[in-house]
Amino acid sequence: MDFQANLSPVFFENKSFTTWNLWIKDRMLNRLFVLVDEHTKLYCLPLLKAATSSETLIHEMVVPAGESSKSLEYATHIWKYLIASHATRTDCLVNLGGGMITDLGGFAASLYKRGMRFVHLPTTLLAQVDASIGGKTGVDFEHIKNMLGTWSQPDAIFILTDFIDTLDERHVKNGWAEMMKHALIASPEYWQEVKQFEPQHISHLIQRSVKIKMNIVRKDPFENKLRKILNFGHTIGHALEAYFMKLAPDAVLHGEAIAAGMICEAWIATRCCGLSGKVFHEIENALNNIFHRLNFSETAIPEILEYMMQDKKNIQHEIRMALITSIGEALPEVSVNKDIIVQSLQMYLKG
Repeated sequence: MDFQANLSPVFFENKSFTTWNLWIKDRMLNRLFVLVDEHTKLYCLPLLKAATSSETLIHEMVVPAGESSKSLEYATHIWKYLIASHATRTDCLVNLGGGMITDLGGFAASLYKRGMRFVHLPTTLLAQVDASIGGKTGVDFEHIKNMLGTWSQPDAIFILTDFIDTLDERHVKNGWAEMMKHALIASPEYWQEVKQFEPQHISHLIQRSVKIKMNIVRKDPFENKLRKILNFGHTIGHALEAYFMKLAPDAVLHGEAIAAGMICEAWIATRCCGLSGKVFHEIENALNNIFHRLNFSETAIPEILEYMMQDKKNIQHEIRMALITSIGEALPEVSVNKDIIVQSLQMYLKG
């Protein structure tokens, strides 16, 4: 099965990688540059190598696992390797990993010789339902999430749900947060499926989330308006992630920060957008049942707020958020007073 959004087909692949090999053969690729971290090198690369035609030469590029590798430093390592290997724009960079790998690899590919072809093989739930979809690339800079990036669509995305079997529960939940977000902004029916953590239905749920995100991206590929609803939970969530990243890299996963962000931003929506208190408590309880509350002090709030001031959605120093009005309905950009944001973080700490 595949869905088309802009120029990036998404293929739900089986263990034989049939579509993958046909795709390589059709484009006459005789070598691939595969970007992995040390975990996907160990658990996922052998599966890809075994499934890929022996006629295709694979060059491995390995970076350390974790968000700290999503940087200009490691993008530079990739560019130097490609240059040393005489890689051309018609060669293909394969991003085999989670969201860090797809963001970093897409960023490096989009700038190498003004753009070489690349594909995503996302191996985490977070990457399969969110990070690999939509054509955003980026690296972190000055402790700010995705401060530098490009719009660049991969040639294709191949999703093998069997990769989820390599993840521990915490990393499955990491992606589950984005699935809950998709439901909250677009589908009350889907919310009923994901508000409880039941990963035994993962293949079906991944396809639901991919469809939701791609339908939104198709209508607004460059985030002029509608696509901004995908940022629900991310204004506060990214600020929390950046705050914890500075203290201890990877101490808080992206989905854990976004879960906290959704609680805060749903509370803000009760003040700004008419979200009912009853619905807010339903959302809060569902997120609390899956994710632990983040531990930070009230004295950290000014620093967290400063990270929000760097958010890409802001206009003329006004903090803009995507907020929900009910489950399945969202507004793409709402100007939110800083005092209300502070109150939401205080509410979260008391929770």
